[in-house]
Amino acid sequence: MPMLCLRSLLALALVIGLVSSRGASAAERDRALMALSVPPFYDSDGPRIRVGPFSEQLKSADPDSILALVEKMKAKQGDLPVEAMFVTAVRLYDLGHKDEAVYWFYSARHRQRLYRKVLVEGSAGGIGSMGFECLQAQNAFQQLAGEFINGYAFGDLEKVKLVIKTVQGEATSVPDLKTTYPGVEFVDEATWKKTSEDLAKELDGLLEMIDKDADKIRAARKRNGIEGKY
Repeated sequence: MPMLCLRSLLALALVIGLVSSRGASAAERDRALMALSVPPFYDSDGPRIRVGPFSEQLKSADPDSILALVEKMKAKQGDLPVEAMFVTAVRLYDLGHKDEAVYWFYSARHRQRLYRKVLVEGSAGGIGSMGFECLQAQNAFQQLAGEFINGYAFGDLEKVKLVIKTVQGEATSVPDLKTTYPGVEFVDEATWKKTSEDLAKELDGLLEMIDKDADKIRAARKRNGIEGKY
């Protein structure tokens, strides 16, 4: 499935510099909706979505239909591009299914990390190349959506730990990146499973941090006005 990627570094600069959630209007932040744009994949104005076969369904989904849709997507998760997984997290969040959004966001983060790891070193290229531009898009989704989803997720530390453990357990299933990203140069596919499992193992550090610093995390959220904000 060929993927559409960012057309220019300038577009990404605009995304990060001007359209981040920190620059959203007060009304948007009060509703805790994500005002973000990662062209050409996603724009909250509309919304406009271009992430492959599920784009129209993600666009037209409502709070009831989105859950049935993500079940269909889960069955084909190995074929989904990273960008589609991030957009699914955004749509779930904005349609009120925030716990499900946390799962899709962390699954997307794992696949994003795998994508970076299995790229042939130095092959990503520059502006206009699929490898490079998809990396930039993924980084933008991580940053912009991450403020909202992590802001919500860390309000319930036990739930976020369960999500992290679920993602770790799914790391043995390796996605079909070569088909999803034609033209991108990846290392030998035989190494991917171990790479995925190693990346999942690294999440043990995050789990340990949550356990060790749980009281500090809760206190910092209250002190910074994050509790209940997202």
